[in-house]
This record gives sequence, structure tokens and C-alpha cells, in this order.
Amino acid sequence: MLKQLFQGFFRGRRLRPACFHCGEPVLQEVILNFAGESRLLCCHGCASVLQAIAEAGQTAAYLAEKRNRAESGI
Repeated sequence: MLKQLFQGFFRGRRLRPACFHCGEPVLQEVILNFAGESRLLCCHGCASVLQAIAEAGQTAAYLAEKRNRAESGI
């Protein structure tokens, strides 16, 4: 019974990847080269934030903070 409810709820829905910057589901694909890799983003706003971080020379600090948050579960 539970399996049928679960399948019915998710029927026709696709799991979407998360935005590299904010974690929201990616509805429109925006791809940006950041820190030497192509990053999938949800919008041009997140792309602008990453560009500003890179232009300010803060890429390493941003990635370190992102890693720390992931490790601590934040």
C-alpha cells in the first residue's frame, strides 16, 4: 500500500539536480565555469554571485566554506 502511494505521488515527476550555489532544484540550466569546472546553477543570479566571488579572488575561500558546511551538515 505504501509503495503504491509513493509511486503515485512521484509518477511523472523527475528528480532535479541541485544548484551548485544555493541548492535549489535546477529548473532552467545555467552552466558556469567556476574553479576550473563546469557548474550547474538554477539561475543567472547564482551565476552572477559566483562570477563576483571569482572576480574578487575569493574562490578558494568560497569552496572551503562550502566544504565546511557540507561536512558539518549545515
